[in-house]
Amino acid sequence: MEQLKETLAAGQTNEGTNENGLQAHYSTTEQKVTSATPVYPYYQKVTDTEPAKTLCLAELVALAEDGPTIGPKNQAAALTPFKASGKTQPVAVQSLFYALVTDHDDDDKSADEIRATYDPWNMAYFAYTSASHEQAKHGIKAKRWKPVIPLAYPVDFERYNVLSRGLMLMNCTDAVQSRSQQVFYAPNIITDGAPFDFIDATERPFIDPFDDSHPLVKAAVEAYEAETQRQEAEASKVTPKPRPANVTSEQAGIIDKVNAAYEMEGELQARDYKRIGRRFLSPQSSTNEAGVIILEREGKTVAYSHHGETDPLSNLNHEGHALDMFDVLCVLDYGGDLSKAVKEEANKLDPEGQKQRQREHQAEQAGAEARAEFETATANDPNAVSAVDLFNSLALPPFPVDLLPPVIGNYAKDQAELIGVDPAVIGMAAIGAAAACIDDRIEIQTKRYDPTWTESARLWVGIIGDPSAKKSPGIGKAMAPLFKIDQQWRESTAEALADWQAACDEAGKDGEKPPRPIEKRLILNDATVEKMGDILSKSEPRGILSYQDELSGWLCSMDAYKNGGGKDRAAWLEAYNGGPKAIDRVNRGSTFVENWSACVLGGIQPSVVQSYAHNTNHDGMLQRFILVQASEARMGKDRRPDMEAKASYSDLMQHLTETTAAGETVVTLSEAAHEAREALDEKLHKITVSHPNKFLTAALGKWNGLYARLLLTFHCIDMATERKYPTAKPVSGETAQKVADLMWRTLLPHAVKFYQGLDPVEDSARELAALILAHSWERFSVKRDLNRYWRASRKLKPWEMEETLDRLEAFGWIFPDPMKLNERGRPAAYWVNPGVHSRFTEYATKERERRREVTEMMKDLKA
Repeated sequence: MEQLKETLAAGQTNEGTNENGLQAHYSTTEQKVTSATPVYPYYQKVTDTEPAKTLCLAELVALAEDGPTIGPKNQAAALTPFKASGKTQPVAVQSLFYALVTDHDDDDKSADEIRATYDPWNMAYFAYTSASHEQAKHGIKAKRWKPVIPLAYPVDFERYNVLSRGLMLMNCTDAVQSRSQQVFYAPNIITDGAPFDFIDATERPFIDPFDDSHPLVKAAVEAYEAETQRQEAEASKVTPKPRPANVTSEQAGIIDKVNAAYEMEGELQARDYKRIGRRFLSPQSSTNEAGVIILEREGKTVAYSHHGETDPLSNLNHEGHALDMFDVLCVLDYGGDLSKAVKEEANKLDPEGQKQRQREHQAEQAGAEARAEFETATANDPNAVSAVDLFNSLALPPFPVDLLPPVIGNYAKDQAELIGVDPAVIGMAAIGAAAACIDDRIEIQTKRYDPTWTESARLWVGIIGDPSAKKSPGIGKAMAPLFKIDQQWRESTAEALADWQAACDEAGKDGEKPPRPIEKRLILNDATVEKMGDILSKSEPRGILSYQDELSGWLCSMDAYKNGGGKDRAAWLEAYNGGPKAIDRVNRGSTFVENWSACVLGGIQPSVVQSYAHNTNHDGMLQRFILVQASEARMGKDRRPDMEAKASYSDLMQHLTETTAAGETVVTLSEAAHEAREALDEKLHKITVSHPNKFLTAALGKWNGLYARLLLTFHCIDMATERKYPTAKPVSGETAQKVADLMWRTLLPHAVKFYQGLDPVEDSARELAALILAHSWERFSVKRDLNRYWRASRKLKPWEMEETLDRLEAFGWIFPDPMKLNERGRPAAYWVNPGVHSRFTEYATKERERRREVTEMMKDLKA
């Protein structure tokens, strides 16, 4: 034996490559394996990924004779019964096996019992005790052996699987050891002195794995086939997995197409199920025992898996059922999602039919959902409180003086009561006047992190009211301090210019003249664009106020009333944003304005502003205005004015005009102010994207910037009251919330009321609503009912009819029937909110009576 060890040691090799191809049966003695044939890759540690060398059986026996290694199992050496350069499952199943290895783990056999088990077969074997021999393992203390049965010829995995599994079944040994990639430990004990024993019967002949007459080979094959037959007998009783009860007829049709289109064996192999004999091995198998059988059941091909729960196809995961081709694809490719599997497979097998089915299904689903939504909405809204009242004009709320800065609110309230005017006139005119007093170079950064978006306090305020509304006296009250300041600036500017002219005259023609003084101007009246440019080019770049007692004259002077001549409108639109501007004229030459900026304040009559709106192309001129509609004038009161409020207001305007840009000029918002701004932004966004009046939404689209301008104005007023520079502290949450409330609770209703009057769709929607009430419709058809009962609809263009119907839908009156669509996919019929009939009963009665009278009158005329 020692001589044999030396001979083998001299010829040791580290080869670990697979044999070329899988060998079939062997008959020549040259290919026969002996104890000296190096066929067992040896890993110095079980955790190693590559073998250090390849041992022969004699060397393995020598490892036991020399004494086992000592140490924990996870550090012990290991071998594989197959010859390869690795020990993973994919490598193993492509390799040749040179021994059967089994593991007597818990049967507590003595050495004599091991001999009694294997000696009768009259074959070579080598058995040694494992590291856990006579040690507690899983709560069991037992004798444990590892028999290694060398093969005379190597076998491929398919043959090895039959013999290894059969041997395991015969002896009831550990099934894990029969896995293809399972290693076996070299002789090892965990602690010094632990019991160790071995049996060397390797001088006997090696077993021929292809000799079916050999008792052991025959017994192993019979044990394997018996288990296979048992499993097949079990499988013969299985039934295909039943379909869920909610599978539709359309889905069932696609499932049948899938079962007819795919071939089970090929699809399993395409998903890494390896064919071994008549069975298939799951890629998730830990034992490498092929456990998937293909059967014919109830007229279709099914797969039945004996594998454990790790296999997605396992009968344990499907209540003992077999799976047809569709079920297999659903489990392996779609995670068990039947709806997704049907949809995707339909797209593959019948794409055109699937598109049609999808359209039909979506229409059916939409119809059911829409009807359910309509019924829920109307059930929760028995009085149609969500339906907009189209027959009464929007009632504007009383102007909330308390939302204005106190110094302005107190003054507006006192003066409005004295002269009998709506406090909104004085209050909002005063806000516009205050904005004009603030230097444009003082700006507000609206967002937390974006320094590129800043706004100046530049506002355009238009007070709408009849001549009797006393809007001019009210605006005059707000402007009173500004008139005085402007007069003072004009006088000081005139004196400065006179002194400058005198200095120029004194310098003479050839002398050095002093620089022209920078002028100061607060108010501009009835000036052309050219004159405005001349004034601004010579003045401080703080901006100016264009005050118009009647805005109608200012509006009528622009291009819309000049047959397109001139560029006044464009210039004024630019003045809303501020910034540098060059004005070039042939006769006057070029004028450069550092800050082309103007606030605008004035009054206008309702008929004039409506006429202007209808005669322009809606280029955004009116949308830049804060439009406030003055309520009717009242009797004024003969009492003493609040002189303190008047003085405080005048002092405020004086302080604002004296606050000039110096140092840091950008105002920021506190976190509370940002939260108020974001809450308003969200509400504005929702109404902008959902409200059907395009004129209103065009105006609201500018309200993010308007909010910033109003916020800066309010903040500067607060700081002036405290005698602090605007950047002394950020905008407070209280101020931000006041501005948000003013815009949402007051300015928004004013805007809605104004822009309703510009929208012709509103009128047709009102007519259709009256028709619905008069006929007590619960549902109506667009073509049949409207053409028959609403003559005016025949004159409407298709898009006008669609806008009218959309408007009533948006206002909560009607709801489309998605099951009735016209050729363009538009609703051809609508349901009516039943609550409108109970809510507007009185109006419906009057409308029916009016229509009856008209009908009778027409009969009389015809007679």
